[in-house]
Amino acid sequence: MEEKPFKTLDEQIAILKSRGMYISDVAKAKEYLGDYTYYSVINGYSDLFWDSPSRSSYKKGTSFGEIKALHHFDESLRRTLTTYILEIESIVKSQIVYHFCNDKDSNSNYIHAPEDYLLASSFDQDRAERVDDLIKRLKNIIKEAKKHNSAIKHYSAKYNSIPLWVLATQMSFGETVLFYHCLLPSERNAVARRFGIRENELESFLRVLKDFRNSIAHSNRVYCFKTVHRITSLVNNDGTSDKIEIRANTRFGSILFILCHLLSQKEFKHVCNTISTLFKGLSHKLNTITSSDVCSKMGIPKSMRERYSISIVDEGNLSES
Repeated sequence: MEEKPFKTLDEQIAILKSRGMYISDVAKAKEYLGDYTYYSVINGYSDLFWDSPSRSSYKKGTSFGEIKALHHFDESLRRTLTTYILEIESIVKSQIVYHFCNDKDSNSNYIHAPEDYLLASSFDQDRAERVDDLIKRLKNIIKEAKKHNSAIKHYSAKYNSIPLWVLATQMSFGETVLFYHCLLPSERNAVARRFGIRENELESFLRVLKDFRNSIAHSNRVYCFKTVHRITSLVNNDGTSDKIEIRANTRFGSILFILCHLLSQKEFKHVCNTISTLFKGLSHKLNTITSSDVCSKMGIPKSMRERYSISIVDEGNLSES
C-alpha cells in the first residue's frame, strides 16, 4: 500500500512499527531508507511479508533486516544478469548488421546497401505497419544523434549517409528487437541460427528480454518480473519439444529458460551457480518466509531448479515447494 508523499524518516519508521515490523537498529534503518527510499525498499519488497490482503500488518516476526536482505538479493540478481543481457543484445545487434549488410541473393549480389534501412522495400512486406514504425524510429535516432554523436555527424557530413553498423550503436534494445522483427525471413533465420534456434523462437525470446531489459534499465524489481509475452516451445534437433513450464512462463523463470538457450553452457552454468549462491546468502537472513517462497514468487518451480542445478537452502519450518 503506497504512502502519502513527503513523510519524514521518523514517520516512516513509525508506520513500519505500527504494522508490526521489528527494527533492531532504528538509526541504520533510517539511513537505509534515506539512501534507497521507502517506496523502493518497503513498497517494493513487502509483498511476501504481509499478514493479510489488506496489507495493514506484517506477518509475526517480520524484521526490517529481512526486507533489506530481499532488496540486496534483488540488486545482486540485477547486476549478475545485466552483464549477460547486454552480451545477448550486442550479439543480436551485430548479427542483424552483418546479415543486413552482407547477405547476397542467388546471383551473388548484395541484397541491401548498408544505408538501405530507410527503405521500406528492404524489409518484410508482410510486416509493413511495423516497418513504417521502424523507419520512423531510425530517422528520429539519426536526427537526435546528429546533435551529439561524432561518428553520425562525420558520416552524414562527408558521405550524406550513415551505414547501419554506425547507426546500430545508437539503437536501443527495443529498436533492435523491432529491427529483427522487420527483417526479411531469410535474414531472421540467419540471425536465429547463431543461437541454434528458429526465427520465431528467437523472436519470442527477444520480446521477453526486451521487457526484462526495460525493467533493469528503470531499476524495477527483478525477482518478481512479469511480462505479458509468452515463450513459444522450442523444437530440438531430434524433433522433440522443449516446453517451458506454465508456472515459469511470463515470470522470472522465463528468463532462465531464455538464457539457457542463448548463452553458452559455461555462461549459463555461471548464472545458475551465482543464483544458488545468492539464495544461500538470502536464506540465512530470512525468518518469516523461506527461499521457497521467493522461488514461488519468481516462477521457478522445483523441477526447473533441478533441471538447471539451482539449489536453495531453507531455514525454518516451511518445506520447499
